[in-house]
Amino acid sequence: MAFRSVDHQVRSTNGTLTCSPAGMAADDYVAAQLVSDNSGATYSYTTSGLTERINNDQDAPDTQTQRYADKIATGSDDLTVDFTAGNYHHFICAAFSGRNTSAPRTATQPTSNTSSNSTPVSASATGVTAASGDDIFVCWQCDQQASGDDWSSDSYPAGYTEASDRADTNWVSSGCFYQNNVGAGATGSIGWTITRDAGTGNTGYGAIVVAIASGGAAEETTGLNAQVHALRPRHFAPGLAR
Repeated sequence: MAFRSVDHQVRSTNGTLTCSPAGMAADDYVAAQLVSDNSGATYSYTTSGLTERINNDQDAPDTQTQRYADKIATGSDDLTVDFTAGNYHHFICAAFSGRNTSAPRTATQPTSNTSSNSTPVSASATGVTAASGDDIFVCWQCDQQASGDDWSSDSYPAGYTEASDRADTNWVSSGCFYQNNVGAGATGSIGWTITRDAGTGNTGYGAIVVAIASGGAAEETTGLNAQVHALRPRHFAPGLAR
């Protein structure tokens, strides 16, 4: 099974954002990205089981909060986050069906680009090593340097599909894309293009790559700006109990 649907919500003031991916069902894996236009945003996840896994905040070229969280759905859950400080917030939730509910992540990998990049930006995320049948999910955000800019993404690698892409003139743009049921092995770096469609500023960006595990159990590995590798399964000598 594979990607089911995504919901992408935004707000310019503090308060609650709620995502409800269409058709989400019990045992779906939910991948969530939270973005806020400063690195000091305060918030709380108000959905039971939604657990933060990665902090990929940036302090340059501007400041930006980027976090990754996930959960195993119990049904058609509403996924909520409550912001109490910060400005201009994005919340993305993507549902994947038929994933491993006990060990759902084979590997995770954040990338942070703190350069002041002019448009178009040839963005690149450090890849992961996936197990056979994994889904690859990539979420990204722009660390915009000017209010009034609109940034969007395109030119994804072969096999990847855009799930969401939302520009916001209030300092934040973000989105996500994915590939279903990949073969075992390293993805290599994952490149795409981020383009300023309006405004005059430059941008940095952050990205988080997740290999979402298929049916068999996998042990997660996590790296920071380096290639990561999923652990190989154990092998047993003949006659030994498994």
